[in-house]
Amino acid sequence: MSENNLVLISKACEEIFVENGLNNIGIDSTGVLFEKSNITATIGIAGDVQGHLILYSSLNTAESLIEELFRNMGMEQKISHKDQIFKETFAELLNQLGGRSTIKLSENGLDTDITPPTILKGDNIYVNTSFYASTAIIKISGEFGHIGLFIGLKN
Repeated sequence: MSENNLVLISKACEEIFVENGLNNIGIDSTGVLFEKSNITATIGIAGDVQGHLILYSSLNTAESLIEELFRNMGMEQKISHKDQIFKETFAELLNQLGGRSTIKLSENGLDTDITPPTILKGDNIYVNTSFYASTAIIKISGEFGHIGLFIGLKN
């Protein structure tokens, strides 16, 4: 993946998190994988560039993140990974990241679009990423903990 595309997608991540009220976040693109992930959301990228964005986290971290997002909207409530709103919010966060990424890529002359998000929950989630021509992992850190964003592109 061109370094410029990685910078664009990292910038998209930062913008979306700040717009959702998560101002004290860290974005690290050194490619560090997490030891435990049991919720994953994926979005396909189509067009001039094809691939996937994969947002992943532990359930506890994702619950903390979603509760913080709700607090930032003035809604204090306990969120459980068993709630439908939990899955929908996690998917919507990735949808926002994907949408903003396509905007950033289009500003760089690449015509892309995204597919609807898909959510996977479980203890042994494995996503085969070996067929991507280029990959990157962005670690997003905040008071909620750490979540990861995998970027895989074929061309």
